[in-house]
Amino acid sequence: MRAVREDAPRLRPQDRVHALQRALAAGALLAAALMSLFPLLLGAYDALHALTGACVAVPMLVRDRRHFAPTAAAIGLALLAWGAAGVFGLLIMWVYWPSAVLLVLAALGDPRRRPWAARVSGVAGALLVAAVAVLAGGATWAAYVNPLLTAPHAFQAETDPGWTNGTAFEDSVARLRRYGATNVYDVHSDGGSRLVVRFPDDLPEERRALLKEQMALIPGIHGVKPCSVRECG
Repeated sequence: MRAVREDAPRLRPQDRVHALQRALAAGALLAAALMSLFPLLLGAYDALHALTGACVAVPMLVRDRRHFAPTAAAIGLALLAWGAAGVFGLLIMWVYWPSAVLLVLAALGDPRRRPWAARVSGVAGALLVAAVAVLAGGATWAAYVNPLLTAPHAFQAETDPGWTNGTAFEDSVARLRRYGATNVYDVHSDGGSRLVVRFPDDLPEERRALLKEQMALIPGIHGVKPCSVRECG
């Protein structure tokens, strides 16, 4: 006798999550991805942020409208509270607030139950996603694109250990200012120390070359090279 296989029960069309709610939940996921740029820029993105972002995707897995709204609302409200806790804990979890709002809007965005609330949710969600996209685009431009397009206006060089502790640093500052330097400072890190010399954007190329040459002549520093806007400001 052939075994009878029963297919898994299928949801009726009227029991499925509405397309508008799906779109708002997808917008929440997109907002989470875009806003993750900010902890990445600050060097604060870690597994906790990745886990929080993954929670935003949970409503997308729910197919039944009866379970979607409670799930989206619960996660949205939890993200709002988590973001507030992150503000006090300096965890930068506020970046998930737009996603939280979008999930709450998704919970309210079923036109079969609340036609007017669904219209408001759709418009508000679209505006919020657009605002997040503009904000993330501006941050990307400022942090990555613009520095690549802007010519460097600083030189940097590695310094010998203890070089900045003596009078050589002060003497070098006075000397380099005569050749166009506007700001001279030292930077210390685990990889050692380096000297950064900034100059005006309109400093002629021949003056820049002369400034670089004078830096290379200073005892105790070596490896003079241009420093990008992103690295040296």
